[in-house]
Amino acid sequence: MGEAIVADLAGGLLGKLVSLAAEEVVQAWNFHEDLDTLHQRMESVGALLYDAHTKNLIMSTAKNWFDKLEAVANVANVFMDELAYEVTRRKAENRHKSLDFFIPTKNTLLYRLKVAHKIKSIQASFDEIFKSAVDLGLQPVAYLRSTVQDRDIRSTPSYEDKSIIVGRDEDVSYLVQTVCKKHEEDLEVIVVAGMGGQGKTTLARMVFNSDNVITMFPDQRMWITVSDDFDFIKILNQMVESLTLTNLGLTNPQALTRKLQESLKGKKFLLILDDVWNEESVKWDNLTNSLLEIGGDKGSCILVTTRKQEVIIAMRSCVSYWLEKLTEDESYELFKKIAFSDGGVLETEAFATIGRSMVKRCGGLPLAIKALAGLLYSKKSEQEWLEIQCSETWESKSVLPSLKLSYDNLPSLSLKQCFAYCSIMPKNSFIYKDELIQIWLALGFLLPPRRSIALTEDIGSKYFKILLGNSLLQDEEKDECGNIIRCKMHDLVHDLALEVSKHHSVSVKAGEELSHDCKAVYMRLDNGVSTIKPTILKRAFERVQVLYAGADILLHVLPYLTHLTVLVLNADDNQVAQELPFSLRKMKYLKHLDISHYKLPTDITELYNLQTLRVGDLDEIPKRFSNLINLRHLYIRNNYGKKCMFNGIERLISLQTLPYFVVSKNQNCLVGQLGGLKHLSGEIRLYGLYEVANIEEARKAKLCEKSSIQCLQLNWRNTEFGHEDSQHNDEDGSNEDEMEDKEYNDQDVMEGLEPHPNLKTLMIVGFRGKKFASWITVMLNLVKLTLRNCNRCEVLPPLSHLPKLREIVIEGMRNLRVVGDVFCGGQSVFPQLERLNIENCPRLRKILPSCTGVSSQSEFPKLEILKITNCPRLRTIPKSYFPSLKNLVITDLESDMMLGTMSRYVSSLTSLSLLRIGD
Repeated sequence: MGEAIVADLAGGLLGKLVSLAAEEVVQAWNFHEDLDTLHQRMESVGALLYDAHTKNLIMSTAKNWFDKLEAVANVANVFMDELAYEVTRRKAENRHKSLDFFIPTKNTLLYRLKVAHKIKSIQASFDEIFKSAVDLGLQPVAYLRSTVQDRDIRSTPSYEDKSIIVGRDEDVSYLVQTVCKKHEEDLEVIVVAGMGGQGKTTLARMVFNSDNVITMFPDQRMWITVSDDFDFIKILNQMVESLTLTNLGLTNPQALTRKLQESLKGKKFLLILDDVWNEESVKWDNLTNSLLEIGGDKGSCILVTTRKQEVIIAMRSCVSYWLEKLTEDESYELFKKIAFSDGGVLETEAFATIGRSMVKRCGGLPLAIKALAGLLYSKKSEQEWLEIQCSETWESKSVLPSLKLSYDNLPSLSLKQCFAYCSIMPKNSFIYKDELIQIWLALGFLLPPRRSIALTEDIGSKYFKILLGNSLLQDEEKDECGNIIRCKMHDLVHDLALEVSKHHSVSVKAGEELSHDCKAVYMRLDNGVSTIKPTILKRAFERVQVLYAGADILLHVLPYLTHLTVLVLNADDNQVAQELPFSLRKMKYLKHLDISHYKLPTDITELYNLQTLRVGDLDEIPKRFSNLINLRHLYIRNNYGKKCMFNGIERLISLQTLPYFVVSKNQNCLVGQLGGLKHLSGEIRLYGLYEVANIEEARKAKLCEKSSIQCLQLNWRNTEFGHEDSQHNDEDGSNEDEMEDKEYNDQDVMEGLEPHPNLKTLMIVGFRGKKFASWITVMLNLVKLTLRNCNRCEVLPPLSHLPKLREIVIEGMRNLRVVGDVFCGGQSVFPQLERLNIENCPRLRKILPSCTGVSSQSEFPKLEILKITNCPRLRTIPKSYFPSLKNLVITDLESDMMLGTMSRYVSSLTSLSLLRIGD
């Protein structure tokens, strides 16, 4: 299959060899030295491949050599996975009899001889390959590093698109005015047209998020990426989902229209249709007729982006706006913002001259300019810039040359593999960062860091950042903590990914057939692909390592998937979780399994190599689940259903992602069992904390040592809200002495659950003490704090000095009386607070009284959203603390005095755009 597939195999083998050589069992069997030797062989393979690449070796000349190398690499790959499986199986099944690893039984000796013979055979095969390479003129020269070091990361430019947009102010201004002006038509259609890579989507997003557009369409803005699948039923469903956050999956247009009428009838709405390719007027008419039936108000508008004049013709009556390319000066200005930003070279006359000459070749396309600038940012000498300027890649006709240069200059072979893998993602789809990194890990593209405490996933995060910095990924979206959740790949970049992976990546859509000569490594079979010709089954699937498919088609091809590593089962989002129609037991090499729409089968416990598991309904984990000792990431889709108990969780010492943990003495699930899981990261929710005995037991969880946990929920109830739990309710009939005991124990337990100072969001639910833990006031990285149903608390801890706190939510605090002096702490107050939400506090009388020694004009300089509901005894809410307030919601008050105050209060809020006062 050529250089690309062999490179994938070689890269994956390197990771497996590093991991296996470190295993205690392998060292006890004296295989580690042989594996180290094999590791050196694989590094030499990488060097030969690099030499072949630099010499532009013609494939026909070396086809026989590449075929032999691929065959040997495949044999080695299968053997490594078999050895890894056997090592893990023995560790898991003999955990109480660890000496069995070292007892020389007859079976053990036979197995060791078999393994030793196989390793020698593989080494001999590679020796023959190296001899043949000499005849082709190849030498194992030094080549690009297999891993990316910190210095490579420092040579990666900023990837915040918002800060590097040039030359579009007039375009944005015109389009905002056009969208917001009073239209005579019931439904105005505006088309933004231009070449690929010209920035149409970026421009549309700037319009979509402009203040004027948000004011004109506050709750009726919808963004839909259409691409080449212009199905008006699908678009209507996506509109419903955008408005209601619910995917109904309806197929009847009348039902969809009625659903949309609930949100849009009589109101102005804005619909963005991004990247439209449809040239058929009939399809466009079907959509517009349905939209007109909704009955939106005059001034409703559709903004379309497209590359094609034919799309504008199909729409017939519309306003078209052709986006111009950037001028030479604008192009160079955009280039400068990246290539010469902090960490890059200084903008000397020599660098500027070379840069301008290359920028001209980018044709005024922002995507091409950003890719070039991101590449040159990491080049520190004139010689390196000149080499890029003189590259033959500028003559490329198949893909944008600057994108191809960015790919060619990626700092490692494994990083190129990571990029090439993205070709299997559908065009214009979201690419979820964590999922992508976990699949890279499963495929062996991320080599474990040597002599470092860093996790392999950290290497993946660095790779991800480099791809963003080189504009090979873009449009990143972040969570409230500032972490990237997902991004996209521009369709021109996707074309590049398809180009570099064309021999080993294939996607088959509904209605299409699998090619007879297909020998894919990554394969996607969309829903609707139900039959594959029997004559090509074995040949087409024997090399597949990654498969996206439905359960029905998987059942059909299962016998031929001899080496599957990543399996993602497709399903309709509305599908009720169901049983798998086949056994997982035979897929023993699986490392990444996504069955989010299916129930977890019991034979999952035999997949000893499994690293990532995404599952749907999980009311109870199978027995021996703790045998999955390689598990690093566990995701459970039914987050708000019944919570299962994780018996034996302490054995999963590699675990990083654990969505929740329920404390239960009866089930032997103790909070201290989390102590050994030192790599826990992201979000963790702890339930049933009323069962934690004391502060000593709480401290055994060692939360203060887990620096990668960013979001923590401490819940004294068994479920998300726990209203049905009576055994630990404040009004469960306990006498006062018992309640005092619970109060002080809860306070001690919370003190013992002190998290690491890196924590960014904290939620406390059902806490029965009167006083919160002292450590809350030293969480200096805290971004969001939620206190819910802590019914015995009368006061809040001092929070005003927390420098990064942006949001506070206080709900169901039955005895809270004053939010005030202790809130402010007598220091400079809330420099970053943007949202304050107080709900269902029946005894609350005062909010935000004056803080001694603090200027009232600066206490809440950035507060934009204030929501107070169902606080019937509220009397005082001073107005002078909110100079930036934009949204104010106050409902369910019982005081005429408060209403009188509000009428005078509102007129002074000059930034206000949303006001709701009720009851």
